[in-house]
Amino acid sequence: MPEPGYPILPAKTSTKKTRLLKQRDAIAEHLREAFATNARSVKPRPKGQRLGIDTDDTIHLVRLVRAGFEFSRLQQFQKVTGLSLEKIARFAQIPQQTLSRRQTEGRLHADESDRLLRLSMIFDLAVDL
Repeated sequence: MPEPGYPILPAKTSTKKTRLLKQRDAIAEHLREAFATNARSVKPRPKGQRLGIDTDDTIHLVRLVRAGFEFSRLQQFQKVTGLSLEKIARFAQIPQQTLSRRQTEGRLHADESDRLLRLSMIFDLAVDL
């Protein structure tokens, strides 16, 4: 039974079908080689690097998030990305008034730190494209 959306080719087009299958296989092989090359050449960036966190240790990163990032991490992210504090706050869903309060306190809450970390990871993925 053919898959939905794929027409049943008549028997007389077997050479066309063979040619299409060969093209498909060649494209698949090319993609395999391209992805294998890229996988070897792209080094994964440590999570939080743009926040000034240089660790690959996930447990350590979780502890930092639970404790709440220092406000300087947000400023580091702003400096590295060139985004305004207003845009970062909007993307991380931190109201302006709360952001001002956190700046005075010197530390973000755990949920805000988590959203900032996720934002930095998304930013890294977008830049690496």
